[in-house]
Amino acid sequence: MVQELFIDFRDTNSTVNIPLGENVVLFGENGAGKTRVLRTIHSIIELSKASSSAKLSNILKDLNIENFKLNGVKYDELFKGKTRLVSRENDRFREYFQEYKELFKMYVEMKMDFISTGLVIDNFSNADIRRCREALDYFVRSDFPNDFSPNLIRRWAYDTSRVSVSLLKDDSIHSSRIERDLYEYERIIEQVINNYVHNFGAINALAKTQRLDNKKSKLKKELASKSSIVISTGEKDFELFFTEIRKRVLDFKTSLFNSLWEQSGTPSKVIDEINLLKRKVIRFNDVISRYFNLVIELDRSGEFTFYKSGSELEISKFSSGERNIIFLFFNLIFIDVDIYLIDEPEISLSLSFQKRIVGDIFDVVKGKSVIIATHAPYIYKDFKSYSTNNKVVKIENNVRY
Repeated sequence: MVQELFIDFRDTNSTVNIPLGENVVLFGENGAGKTRVLRTIHSIIELSKASSSAKLSNILKDLNIENFKLNGVKYDELFKGKTRLVSRENDRFREYFQEYKELFKMYVEMKMDFISTGLVIDNFSNADIRRCREALDYFVRSDFPNDFSPNLIRRWAYDTSRVSVSLLKDDSIHSSRIERDLYEYERIIEQVINNYVHNFGAINALAKTQRLDNKKSKLKKELASKSSIVISTGEKDFELFFTEIRKRVLDFKTSLFNSLWEQSGTPSKVIDEINLLKRKVIRFNDVISRYFNLVIELDRSGEFTFYKSGSELEISKFSSGERNIIFLFFNLIFIDVDIYLIDEPEISLSLSFQKRIVGDIFDVVKGKSVIIATHAPYIYKDFKSYSTNNKVVKIENNVRY
């Protein structure tokens, strides 16, 4: 499901609507807040995994963001727990039905004996008997009333009443003590539940609130299931990237050693991961050759060696534009996430590089989502023309006084 993100800045008149899960270009002048949008998206995805409203509030303050909504739900609603109405009603529900716990246990025992009789089989459909039995079995397995809720008790009562003594047409069946007692228990149980509904349960308001809670929970789960990375060529950190690759190679070695030590055989999954890393090196060399004569090699220690025009060269010796291109495609090819948040990929690039960068980005990520922040006309136009499904969000730099 596409999630619509609404962001309202505190210091400008700009409001931004972004469909997460789709390809989007954020187009606007410097200082309009494009980078802040990328960092906000990354922050809420990461914090949704921890459900930290306090941390998110601090981040929003740092980014000068007044508010944001996800599918119409405000962040403070999205990240807080269940509403007080739901908690209060559930507490009241448990307190009320705790007094009738033994009564319900007796009712369930009698009803289970009753539905096993030939009388029931002859007078009720298999579907009604099955639903009634499932409801009774749930009661036996659960901790009543703690595992129940206001809405669940009504559904449970409806299912258990599908097979009822009162529905039998032959009055003679009431002659046995079991049927007479069960008939009385059915009447009392119905009255107990009705008393709760009429005197305590704000069922309609509660149901609406629970639907909102369910919606929030679903949104948070979908958000938490995503992964993202902010790629900013203006803040390149090659060492952080290199450390990640070294760690990955070390993990491969550890897994292989453990499998041999434990004599469990060479795990095919690790071999597949190693081969995937090698293929990514080949993929990187293919893409980067479209820009300049560069080849990289990755050794068994996880160290990269760079060869420009056949000569080994340290990464620091490349031009600013070359380092930006290298850093961008390193992250796009070697880091696997759901959403790539790319901040101004045009920085320090020649016009010829700018004209081809969008096509190569989409060629590399294939099937993943891309959100690009840019003020470069070439990036903006190429992004629009690449696919009719790509979305454009213009951000105006109107200062709020």
